[in-house]
Amino acid sequence: MSRETLAPIFDDPDRGLSNKGFAAEIGVHPATVSRYRSGKIAIPDRIAGEWEIRGDKWYRKG
Repeated sequence: MSRETLAPIFDDPDRGLSNKGFAAEIGVHPATVSRYRSGKIAIPDRIAGEWEIRGDKWYRKG
């Protein structure tokens, strides 16, 4: 999934990314994102500074 595919999601700030979509956006394996959410591994600063989790979706801060 490319940034162009995800672009409509970012046009609507009320919609977030699923774990799979977020993994594609930041370039990591979906299992890594699941570990971020569960607290098994720390969310890197570069991600924590730009993204937040609300409910079951990832949203850009701002």
